[in-house]
Amino acid sequence: MIRRTLLTFLTASLLAGCGTGAPGVSKAFEAPTFTMAAGWASVPAATQDFPRASSLLARKSGGFALAYDTQKFGGKDVLVTVSADGKTWSAPVAVGQTPRTEESPALWEDASGKLHLIYASNESGVFQLYSASSTDGKTWGEAVAITRENEHAKGASVTRTPKGVAVAYQTLGGSCEVMQSSDGEVWSLSRRIEASGADPAIAHDGEGLRLVFHRDAKLFERIERQGTWSEAVQVPGSAAMREPAIARIAGKITLAYSTLGSNGTWKLAVREAGPSGWGQEQDLVQGPDDHGFPSLAEGHDGGSWLAWGISRLTEERGIFVARSGGR
Repeated sequence: MIRRTLLTFLTASLLAGCGTGAPGVSKAFEAPTFTMAAGWASVPAATQDFPRASSLLARKSGGFALAYDTQKFGGKDVLVTVSADGKTWSAPVAVGQTPRTEESPALWEDASGKLHLIYASNESGVFQLYSASSTDGKTWGEAVAITRENEHAKGASVTRTPKGVAVAYQTLGGSCEVMQSSDGEVWSLSRRIEASGADPAIAHDGEGLRLVFHRDAKLFERIERQGTWSEAVQVPGSAAMREPAIARIAGKITLAYSTLGSNGTWKLAVREAGPSGWGQEQDLVQGPDDHGFPSLAEGHDGGSWLAWGISRLTEERGIFVARSGGR
């Protein structure tokens, strides 16, 4: 449950002597100041090479994995860092690095505890989704393409299902597609769920899949039950909205997203799904910078974990990880 009271969080105090908390930091990091919902505590997880979109995963055996892409000059890369406690993060390692672009990572873990990373790359000349696996998050196997070149796939989101795993992604033409696998190696043909939608986010709610996507500065949702998808329904909200993340946490479906604040910058907000639809919007993170690309995870204690990016104008400043609640 997210409390509405807000707490100003001055990150500079956390970063005194921060060489161990933020991987690869060799010089002073200009700490952004932001306001966070009460009950949340955050630390920096990635601050070099202009980190942007991230995917946070709580591991079955304990600890966390965080994948993110960078916007550094000369090419975008996907990197992975791991943590035992969500506070101190290992030196990041690049996965599937090529002279071209790698971006939009999505992490999941199979029943045996093996990590899988899905990301988009245009190594072949057009964007495809690739998958790589690892046992420890530090050494990764060779990445293999899991979509065809003619699909022009980007922006993957992944969720575990009772039968395996499902991936949602966006095509060059703007449609949202979903494909599934029992083992993460052999994938079904993709199914078009929405003809026009960006930033797809997918989760299994215990009964079926939920897909949230962005279109015309609004968010929409489709729900799957026994293979049949509902019509698109708009998520409530009057301000511009984008970059959704959806997850099942403590038995409830939680939706986090970036929305335009009254000061002209992008903030993070959150809603929980109830029997009659989405609950009231609650502010999660806001400040003088832009906050976006959230990722949600449920901790082993049932608490909520959040990763997100902070940027100013066109410069990505860092990815932070925060937690709230739990036993």
